[in-house]
This record gives sequence, C-alpha cells and structure tokens, in this order.
Amino acid sequence: MDVSSELEALAVEAIKHDEKPMAGEVKRWQSLFNCNHSKALQCMRFQKLNFSRRRLSDGHWRLIQAERKAEGYDKEAYDRQLDLRAKAHPQNIDSDNEGTHILRLDGPFVGVKLLRAVIGCNVEITRDFHSEGNTLFARIKEATRGVILGWLSTQKCSGYQPTFIRLSLAEKYLSGTSLYPTLGLD
Repeated sequence: MDVSSELEALAVEAIKHDEKPMAGEVKRWQSLFNCNHSKALQCMRFQKLNFSRRRLSDGHWRLIQAERKAEGYDKEAYDRQLDLRAKAHPQNIDSDNEGTHILRLDGPFVGVKLLRAVIGCNVEITRDFHSEGNTLFARIKEATRGVILGWLSTQKCSGYQPTFIRLSLAEKYLSGTSLYPTLGLD
C-alpha cells in the first residue's frame, strides 16, 4: 500500500465519522467499556477521529472476527480495547523506530521553511494532487512528531491542531546494486 492508498483509506474513515452512531452501538460500547451514554459517545468520536493511532489490520481482524464478535466487539470497539490495554501496559520501544507519520502542511506550517527550522533538518515532502489546492505532506519520524508538538505547545497558535497520519507501511532496504530482491545479500 502506498501513501496515496493510505490517504484514501483515511478519507473513507473521515467520512464515516460524520455518521451518528446507532443506539444499539452506543449501548454495546457502554457495556464493553463500563461507562455512561455520554462517555461512550465521547470514546466513539475519539476513536473515529484519532487518525494517528495504530490500527488493527483487516487481515488480523478477519482471523479473530468470529471470536471477538461473540464477545460483543466490532473492529472499532476492539481497536479501542487494544488502545486501552496498550496505555495500561506501555512497552519500551525505541521511539526513532516506532513509526512514520505524514504531517499535513497547514496552519503555521503552510511553508516548508518553518517546519525545517523547527525540526532542524530536511524532510521528505509529498504533494497530493487529488485534493483541492494541491495539499503538501511531510514524512516524519515519531521523534520528530514529538519535537513538532513540543514547539507548538510553546507557540500561540490559537487552537491549531496538526494533522498527523500514521503510515503503516514497512520500510524496505533492498540492495541498490543487485538485480534481484535479496535484501542486499548476494
């Protein structure tokens, strides 16, 4: 899956978030997460709008779907359960290798110059021609995301919330000299 396919999947998710949850779905979340109606709605909205969270892959969901549905979960609710477990039991992961995000260049980061000044290095810029206005995106590492959020907390950006999208694409280090994809081992 390439970056534009990842963005397309996120656009579909963004359209879904406008839909009002059905009463039965809210009651199920209340039961699963032991909360009241307003807290269940709040959790559901947060889950749908948190585009930077790690997502359960469709392939993995297909493997466990029958078992989890018997427990009352749908994919989104089970995703929320995994997020809650991860927060309760954090793992020590090297943050530089944790993941890659793309940042939509808007708000104070309309130009690339300020972003480069904030993070102190060059970033890979991708242009999305499918959206209106040719939106720019910067590919950044998890540690750089923290730097950007830290800088924003010291600025007066009047409610600006950056759009970070987690990329679930694995990096591939193939040989630059070999004709065959042997992962650099000839």
